[in-house]
Amino acid sequence: DVDGHYSLTAELTDPALNGSGTVSVEEFTIDKTAPTVEVTWDNNNAQNGMYYNAGRTATVVVTEHNFDASAISVDTTGSIGGWSDDGDRHTATISYATDGRYTLNISGRDKAGNELAPYSESEFVVDLISPTIDFSSVEANMAYNGVIAPGVNYHDEANFNAGGMTYELIGAKHGNRNSDLRAGQSSSGNDGAVSFNDFTMEVEYDDIYTLNAHLTDMAGNEADNSITFSVNRFGSNFIVLDSQAYTERNGYLAEPREVQVQEVNVSGTDSEAASVTVTHGLATDNLESTSSGTPSSEGYYIVHEADSAGWSLNTYHIGSGN
Repeated sequence: DVDGHYSLTAELTDPALNGSGTVSVEEFTIDKTAPTVEVTWDNNNAQNGMYYNAGRTATVVVTEHNFDASAISVDTTGSIGGWSDDGDRHTATISYATDGRYTLNISGRDKAGNELAPYSESEFVVDLISPTIDFSSVEANMAYNGVIAPGVNYHDEANFNAGGMTYELIGAKHGNRNSDLRAGQSSSGNDGAVSFNDFTMEVEYDDIYTLNAHLTDMAGNEADNSITFSVNRFGSNFIVLDSQAYTERNGYLAEPREVQVQEVNVSGTDSEAASVTVTHGLATDNLESTSSGTPSSEGYYIVHEADSAGWSLNTYHIGSGN
């Protein structure tokens, strides 16, 4: 009545010492113990409950003295390896290394017909492909002086997550403009979009903009993209440096001095198209451009640089000799 392998041999002798000879019964087994199964996973880092951004491997161990591999059913679309045996422990591995939706169900019995308590793994998804982001209605490093309404397009092959869409619009001079340059957001299937309205037609919206976008899909795969462009609807701003020197005595100077004027432009200027005109009483003179000069020289020259926000900055040096 105890699990084990048995054999039986019988022999009978009567009182007259007549022997029956030996009778043997073939070896038999008593097995009342059901097999057990244990499944361990090398990757349990699920996102959103059932999504994995890396492959998984299941290790299946059936413990059974009278094991029969052909009586064990492993129902899955993963890649199943063969069984290896170590005493009563019988091990197989199942690989889930490619994109897909998977389940795992294990059932079966031993040689004596004892049923294995079934094992079932709920559906899970392996997603190894990162999403993508691109932009519409705007090009990198371009300057716009008319309608400007950029868009962001988000895409994922299979497991799009609308909640994983983010964006920020940063002006080099004016900082984050998400709150005052609002955008509509939508999604359908495996795609999402952010669409800005035409930027406000005011001088403070002239700027160098960087549009940053981010998407995390259901499996935790991430994508980032950014684009930089400029809005230049109102042209250059001109600033006379040290202007108080020309106004503190009602415009009278004790001696001639160089005048410096800064030109700030969001998207750059063509210095060959620049000109400086000086008025003396009723006479107007167009000054000659030079490559360099001194504070007392005639004509003017331009020093090109960029300000701290990346805007084009030209300083016009107009000599006192004019």
